[in-house]
Parts: sequence; C-alpha cells; structure tokens
Amino acid sequence: MIKYCVFCCLLCVFFCCTDSGEVRMSEKSNSQQVRLDSLIKRSGLRGLRTKERKKYLDTAYFISKKIKDDTIRSKYFTALSYRYYSNQNFKSFRELNYKTIRLSQRTNDTSRLAISYWDLGNYFCDHRFENDSAYYYYSKAQRLYSRIGNDLSSAKLLYNISRVKQRVKDYIGSEVALSKAIPVFKALDRDENLYNCYNNLGIASVGLAEFDEAIAYYDKALEYIPKKPLDVYKKIQNINNIGVVYKRQENFDKALEVYNKALGYDSVYYKFPKLYALLLNNSAHSRLKLKDTVGIARLFYRALRIRDSLGLRSDISVNKLHLSEFFAFKKDTSKALDYALGANKLAAELGDNESLLASYLLLADLDKEKGVEYAKMHINLSDSIQREERKIRNKFARIQFETEEIADRNKELSKQRYWISALLGVTVVIALLGWIIFSQRARNEALEFERMQQRANEEIFNLMLSQQSKLEEGSQREKKRISEELHDGVLGRMFGTRLTLGSLNDKDDAQSKKTRLLYLKELKSIEEEVRGISHELNNEMFNSEISYLTLVSALLEAQSVVTKFDYTVDSDFSIDWNLVSGDMKINIYRIIQEAVQNINKYAKAGKVTINFEKIQNSFVFSIHDNGIGFDVHATRKGIGLKNIHSRVTKLGGELDIISNKNEGTLIHIQVPFKILVNNEETV
Repeated sequence: MIKYCVFCCLLCVFFCCTDSGEVRMSEKSNSQQVRLDSLIKRSGLRGLRTKERKKYLDTAYFISKKIKDDTIRSKYFTALSYRYYSNQNFKSFRELNYKTIRLSQRTNDTSRLAISYWDLGNYFCDHRFENDSAYYYYSKAQRLYSRIGNDLSSAKLLYNISRVKQRVKDYIGSEVALSKAIPVFKALDRDENLYNCYNNLGIASVGLAEFDEAIAYYDKALEYIPKKPLDVYKKIQNINNIGVVYKRQENFDKALEVYNKALGYDSVYYKFPKLYALLLNNSAHSRLKLKDTVGIARLFYRALRIRDSLGLRSDISVNKLHLSEFFAFKKDTSKALDYALGANKLAAELGDNESLLASYLLLADLDKEKGVEYAKMHINLSDSIQREERKIRNKFARIQFETEEIADRNKELSKQRYWISALLGVTVVIALLGWIIFSQRARNEALEFERMQQRANEEIFNLMLSQQSKLEEGSQREKKRISEELHDGVLGRMFGTRLTLGSLNDKDDAQSKKTRLLYLKELKSIEEEVRGISHELNNEMFNSEISYLTLVSALLEAQSVVTKFDYTVDSDFSIDWNLVSGDMKINIYRIIQEAVQNINKYAKAGKVTINFEKIQNSFVFSIHDNGIGFDVHATRKGIGLKNIHSRVTKLGGELDIISNKNEGTLIHIQVPFKILVNNEETV
C-alpha cells in the first residue's frame, strides 16, 4: 500500500512538472507570436522609410527562425516573404519563399505551398517578366488549390494564367483559362473578379481581331462594376478599352465619341491622372487619324507632361510615337524624326517590343537614308518576337501536357498504391496470424518445459527426502547402538567400580590401596571409552547439513568421473540447513549441476571448489574452477548460463561471473538470507 501511494505521488509530480513545462513552452511560443505580429504590423505602417521597414522585417525574420513548430514558422515565413516582396526586397523574398516551400513540403501543408507558388508566380510575372516561369508556378499553385477544393483561389490563378498567355499572344489559351474561372466567380458572386475576366476576354478578342465580340465582352464587364465611388476608375478604363476597339476598326469618329465620354466624368484629371493622360493621348490620336489637327499638339504635350511627372516611361514612349506621327503629318520631318528616335531609344531601354516595332516603321518612313535598315530591323525584331512567343507557347503546351501526364500517372500510381496497400494488408494479417500461432506454440512449449522442470524438481526433492530419511534412519540406529554401548558397557562398569570403591572407603591397608589404584585405572579406561564414543558420535552422527552437503558431494563425485577433476565442498557452520527451504535447495542444486556440466564440457579443469558462506544478512555460494576460462563479454550466452541467471533472478539474488583466458572461472552468487528461510520473515 505504501509503495502504491509513493508511486502515485511520483506520477502526480511528473505530470505536474510536464504540464508546467508545456505551459512555459506555450507561453514562450505565444509571446514570440505576439511580438512577431507586432513587428509585421509596424513594418506596414505608412510613412516609414525603407530602412525602418527592413529593420522590422529582419527582426521578425530572426525571431521566426527560432520557432520550433514547423507549421507556425511556415506561416510567419509566408507573411514575411510577402512583406519583403511588397517592399521590393526581392533577395529576402526569394530566400524566405524557398524556405517556406521546403517547410510546407515537409509538413504536407498544401495550402501554404500553394500560396508560396502563387507569390513566386507573381514575382516572375510582375518583376522579372519571365512569362514561362510565371505560368509554371501559377499552374502549380492552381493545381494544388484545385486538389484541396479551394475553388476561389483556383479561379483567381486561372485569371493570372490568362494574363500571362495574353502576353505571348496565346489569346485562345487565355480564353480557355477565363472560361474555366468565370463559372466559379459567378457561383460565388464575385463581381470584381467577373469584371476582370470579361475585361480580359475583351482584350483577347481584340488580339484575335474579333472586334464585335470584344465590345460585347467590355459591355458585359460594365455590368459587374459595383456602384461605388472608387469603382468609377474601372468604368472609365472600360470605356477607354471600347474606344481602343473602335480605333483598331479604324472607326475613329466612334472612338473619339467614346474617349470624350470618358473625359466627361467629374474630375478625372485630379482623381485619376494616369488614366486622364491615356484618354487625352488616345483622343488626340483619333483626331489626328481624322485629320482634325487643331489644338491636338497641346493635348499630346499635356499628356506627355503628366506621364513624365508620374514616371510612366512606357506610356511616354507611346506619346512620343504619336507626336512623331503628328509632326510627320505636318511635314515637319526633323521633329518627327526626333520624337521617333526618342521613342525608339526609350522602348529599347524598357524592352517594350510593341513600341519598338512601331518606332522602326515610323523611322523607315521618315529617314530616307536608313529606311531600308530600319525596315530590316523591324522585320528581324518581328520574326524574333514571333519565334520567342511561339517558343513560350510551346513551353506552355509542354507544361500543360506534362501536367496532364503527371495527373494520369498519379491516377495509375493511386491504383498501384491501392493494390500494394491491399496486398500489404493481407501480408500483415497473415504475418500476424503466423506470429500469434508461433507465439502460442512457444508459450505452450514454455509451459510444457516448466511442467517438466517442476516434475524434475519434485523428483529431486523426493530423492533428497528419501536420502534424508535414510540418513535419519542410519542416525537413529547409530544412536541406539551408542545408547546400548553407554548403558550396557560404560554404565555397568561405572556402577561396579563405584560399589567397589565405596566398600574400600574405610580401609587403609596395602591391599585396599592396591585395589583402589586398580579401580582408578578402571575409571581412566571408562573415561577413554566415553571419549571414544563421544568422538565417534561427533564424526558419524548425521544431521540435515551433512545430508544436503553429502548430496552435493555425490553430484560432484559422479561428474568428476568424466574429466577426472578433484573437488572440494566447504560450508559455513553458521548456516542452519534445516531452515533453508526445499525450493531454495533445489535451485542451488540445479545451479551447481549446470555449472559442473559446463566445466566438464568446456573448462578442462583439474580442480573444482564449491563454497557456502553466510555474510551478514546474505547467503553466498561460489563455484570456482581452474580451467581455461573464457571472455565473458565476447562469448554469447548459452542456455546453461541463461538458466543459471534465470534461477538467480527467481531467488532475488545477484550473479557475477568472473573469467579470463587461462585463469579459470568464478561463479559468485549472493542471495538475501531471509529468502532462504522456511516460514520466517528474518533470520
């Protein structure tokens, strides 16, 4: 009962300590997350300098790396990588994005992995302008979202894919992607996303020269513009897009009407200066195409100044091209050539191939000396762009094909995994049944062995009892003989001597003295006879100690015949073998029997010594031989040594085997003495 209470107390202490440790770890984790959230929030405050934002983000990154939980660390890596991207720290963004991908793959966090691929697609799309890489990562993210059933994110990525396809003039591919996204956005009532999709369908239709369809898509897009003040920008932008379609159809009157409608919105210049400059430039260009040049130079210049102040270099290139056309129309070749060259240079710096091609055509018309050269440059660039676009479209097709092939392969692998799992399951069941049968058989064999061992122990005990009985019988006969000797011999002689000496007490003559001397010698003879009987009794009278040790000696005598060894059995006289339990005697006998058999098999010993001692409260016995010995650590334990160890363990004792090559072997066993005693708690 006391042991049980102590155990319960220790268990409570352990769980209390564990819970306390878990609480401390949880508190530390919460503290880290609170600080991280604060740092990330501060990095997004308005008015901060770039260095200050970077300092907050770098500190947050340093703290997040110490978070032990991979899932939480991945969450903060994702947030920080997005912040680094927003602050145009692309080196840190790429580093964190890479780590987030690896963490997400390791933790099987599909959602976080998809976000990381999405961010990487944005990086290649909007910063590096590498359309093939952008398409690759957008596609990977879209597949992941589709797999986990996140339809909204999957549709948004289809929209991004359509934008990338438009860049390389894969307008049909763009339409296909948008046609998959639109039903999702409709089902979720995502008006803003629907506006973007229909607007992009209009752009794709313009690219395919399907102008009526383009206008229909732009009109459809207008239906999804929410009635909010800030969304006026989208409405004006949509109207501008419709104007572009009419310009491409060379319906300049209609285009001018649309542009003027857009310019008629309240405070366009102040609210949306970039859009205002675009409308102004397009309106002036439409009037130029209609040969209405009155005041359009002022419109072109005003648009150019706005774009220059806003740093819109790509738009400046287009503006200069239109000014070049204007001055060419006015027959001012010098100015026209200057603006064309300026547009050409700026387009080349920006990698704006569309403006670059337009500038080559203008220069070919304006510069009579280099016209052929510019025409060739236009042809070469156009061919190069077409080859590059075709190459990228082929990459898109290959990525799509590989994706479908991977999907098919995954289906096939899923089937294979199913059959492998089924086969493995059957194998496991068979193996389990085999193990159960084998274990049961081994258990039955162990039980049978224990029964046989019990029977053998009973036989040995019966033999010991029989031997004890015979020894007791012999002892009783010997006692009876000695008793008869004492009664009939010694007592009779002593009685006769006592009577004779008694009769001589009153006599002092010479004869009496002589007679007395003879009877004194008789007393001495009787004394010698008593000493002899006593000595004989001491050496020959049997007791339980002599009987058990005799049994052990008999065992050694029988075994010594095999390898001709000498033996000695020593026992401490303080050991009362009458108190030793029968079970203990049997186990000691078995241990000695096993040890002597091993000596005969392996030791090549000439001398074997067995010693029994009582040391304080312990019973110690040892078996020593002077044989060849063995390496205790290197030698694999056989069943004999295992049996010895098992019996010592059963007795609650300790076993120590000391042996070295050519130095003999000592088996030393120590057992608490109270285990030996029959029906006793202590000695």
